Amino acid sequence: MLANCKKSCNQCGGGSDRINPRKPDVGGGDLPDVGDINCGGSMTNEIRTLLVNGHNKRRSDMAQGRMVTLKTKAVSSGSNVQAFTWDCELERTAREWAQGCSIGHSYSDDRGENLYWQMRPSPFDAKQNAERAMIAWWDGENDEQGFGDPPYTNWYYISNKNRHLIQMAWAESNKMGCFVKTDCPSMTYIVCQYKVRGNWKDEAVMKVGPPCSECPSGTKCHQKSGLCVSA
Repeated sequence: MLANCKKSCNQCGGGSDRINPRKPDVGGGDLPDVGDINCGGSMTNEIRTLLVNGHNKRRSDMAQGRMVTLKTKAVSSGSNVQAFTWDCELERTAREWAQGCSIGHSYSDDRGENLYWQMRPSPFDAKQNAERAMIAWWDGENDEQGFGDPPYTNWYYISNKNRHLIQMAWAESNKMGCFVKTDCPSMTYIVCQYKVRGNWKDEAVMKVGPPCSECPSGTKCHQKSGLCVSA
């Protein structure tokens, strides 16, 4: 399958059997305020906020040089890591895909995608599964693969083992939307989608430098988190 991939591939999914269900101490300091999220539908704002803050905590940790990857290797701080905001359109397309209850990707050219599933019967509720998805995508793949060495070009790309982590970390991605579907016949199914799309082969996950010292045009530095936010 990898031989037929384009330059950028969507993420692969991940089940729950391989992960340690610990709740990580991700640090990250104070985070940007996500505000009120008014997307309607069956998703609760509690889960939306949990997901966007969970992503931003990990990105903040990375941006400020507090992330440790495979073999206790410290990751350099990042100068252009943007904060995620919740996007209702991405939630809508994630919901539409999740409704099919079929493990596989939507394969859009303009958005990234992470999948997670927990087979039923499950001892975990929707909130717990959302937390476990982030643990699997970030902490699990970080423990297993990490980022490599500066300048953190996506050189693990063809290994297909850390693409969830890379999409969550991709500095230029700044919008996300997810859907947690709890009533699939055999599983709880979580779809998260992202813009801009990450996982571009041979491109850097982030720029190395002091936190938010190279924020893109239209953004400014959020000092406490080290993330770039809308100006």
